[in-house]
Amino acid sequence: MDIPFNELLRSIPTWVIVLFVFDVIMKLVAMYWAARRKQPVWYICLAIFNTLGLLPIVYLLIHRRKSRVIS
Repeated sequence: MDIPFNELLRSIPTWVIVLFVFDVIMKLVAMYWAARRKQPVWYICLAIFNTLGLLPIVYLLIHRRKSRVIS
């Protein structure tokens, strides 16, 4: 069954493509932060588990930088 790539791409709903792109971006950002902060367990979990962006979001929220208060 040979389906041309452009037909296959057109058959995928737009929301699936958007969700995929969002997941990839969140995963890359979270993996970058985990690597910079030397957190190998988080890095491995982020690399292995596919959670549709939920695990990267949880990581980014837990380990976000504290905002500085200027007085």
